[in-house]
Amino acid sequence: MLFCIACKTPAREETITQSALQPTPKDNKAQLASAIAVIRTGDMVTRTGNDFTSNSLRQFCQTDKTYSHCGIASIEHDSIFVYHALGGEFNPDQALLREPLKLFVASEANKGFGVFRFRMDTIQTRRLINEAKTAFAEKITFDMKFDLATDDKMYCSEFTAKMFQRAFQNDSMFIPVKIPGLDYLAPDNLFTHPACKKVFAAVY
Repeated sequence: MLFCIACKTPAREETITQSALQPTPKDNKAQLASAIAVIRTGDMVTRTGNDFTSNSLRQFCQTDKTYSHCGIASIEHDSIFVYHALGGEFNPDQALLREPLKLFVASEANKGFGVFRFRMDTIQTRRLINEAKTAFAEKITFDMKFDLATDDKMYCSEFTAKMFQRAFQNDSMFIPVKIPGLDYLAPDNLFTHPACKKVFAAVY
């Protein structure tokens, strides 16, 4: 079964302009710079892969099919990284990735990307990133069975959702989609959550 093969300090207050919420013109460097200007540690970063698999994966989304993949942003020593679970040929060992933002949203492999923010306090944000770093250090691998009941393997939106659930200490924060033989979480189960807002969107 196909699924998610392709999931500044928290105290800093930033003004998000209306233009940042709208898709920007095709200027990849400008788009990345605009995203960097508003992104915070703990934000969720989504992307729309431009390959056939990503297009197929977006169909698992039930309410908004814009994005096929998601991860968690972390600003570390003035560099922005995205922690995310990726399977397939682009990640041979299947382990969780810590990837620079510019590679995660690269226009060569994507049609666009988004940045979303959950309402979190400093403690929740710190807990979120600590959980993501721990999972990365443990080399959690990609879950080809898409089994939400297991934590030793995770697919992209499962990983992202579980990290936020641990940050909020709320295991029922996201409601899985149920189809015959499978309960799953897609990216739109996360970014359409009432506690989440769009911060930035870019279309290539």
